Amino acid sequence: NRSSDLDGRAEAKKGEKQKKEDELLEEKFKEYVAHEMSAEQQLYYREITGACLGSADARKINEALQSLSLDPGLNQLLPRFTEFVSEGIKLNIVQKKMSSLVALVKMVKALLSNKNLNLEKYIHKLLPAILSVVVGKQLCARPDQENHWSLREVGAQVLAQICKSFGATTAAVQSRVTKLLSQVFSDDSSSLPQRYGAMVTLCELGTDVCKNILLPQLKHEGEIVRKAIETDKATGEKVQQLLVQHLGPIVVTLQSPPDVVDVYRRDYGFLGTALCEHVSTKLRASHAKAQQRIQLQKKAGIRNWQTPLGEQVKQIQEKQKPTPTQQQPKAQPQQQSRTITPQPSTNQKPLPPMPSAPKPAAGTGSTAAKPSAPLSTINLSDIT
Repeated sequence: NRSSDLDGRAEAKKGEKQKKEDELLEEKFKEYVAHEMSAEQQLYYREITGACLGSADARKINEALQSLSLDPGLNQLLPRFTEFVSEGIKLNIVQKKMSSLVALVKMVKALLSNKNLNLEKYIHKLLPAILSVVVGKQLCARPDQENHWSLREVGAQVLAQICKSFGATTAAVQSRVTKLLSQVFSDDSSSLPQRYGAMVTLCELGTDVCKNILLPQLKHEGEIVRKAIETDKATGEKVQQLLVQHLGPIVVTLQSPPDVVDVYRRDYGFLGTALCEHVSTKLRASHAKAQQRIQLQKKAGIRNWQTPLGEQVKQIQEKQKPTPTQQQPKAQPQQQSRTITPQPSTNQKPLPPMPSAPKPAAGTGSTAAKPSAPLSTINLSDIT
């Protein structure tokens, strides 16, 4: 009885401690309600944050997000919005409120899409918050019922957008992100949803990142997926589908036909069977057509292999057309043969002068106009 009482007291103390931590986070979060701003800015701030987090009206939420993505005068409010988002994500991860997390991530996405804003100064606050959403251990109270997968996917898109937008100006932001995501794979205690978030983000970062980071981990991750399918089939198959869909286009360039299941299993482990089927049935034919098209384009002398077919045909036709300098010299002799300069003749009587024209001086004939310069001497560069 004494031991049970001690356990009960320990649990109660733990619950009280957790409650105090939640209250402190909530108070800190409320501290960032707008102050030291104009009345109009305070009103706008409250309207936007209230619509994104406190409204159930989809129209109001969409209007607020559209305002964040288009309004050019938000630079003064950026410190408030970024602080609101980062602290809000921390609080709602602790409280496992997934709907609020979705709204906060969408706010970041809207701010990133606003071309009038410069978020470079605030990346150090946004990155940890979005990473917490992508690779968080548990984002909702009921993971089996709530769609936390889509939340991780939206977070991955935001992370990839940050890396692409600020990779050139912010020091090694993509390498730091990929390094953090790689640690998820090396940690055996990472859950499958956490691994899914890291995988989705690497896939969003592009083919080269997948090839260099995700593909070498495929055997190890395949074993984890195999064990997950035995216990939770839906979760395991979701991760398997993601890996096969994004790594298949890379594998088809590395493996030469014919596609043999045993070879794929040897190279890629448990996922080799699904990869072999995906490559042989869906990707191999399209890859062969693409390679054939590239060869034809090279023969035609087209440098840009990604241009649409209509543009490629147009380029070929333009190359086959004769240039203006090749056409005009043929017509030039005919123009010169038609130009006749009258000369004085001793055998013929001169025609009487027109009544209105003055009589030409003796010993001179009527002068002909000088022919203009031939077209072949005019350069296209001279025409503006």
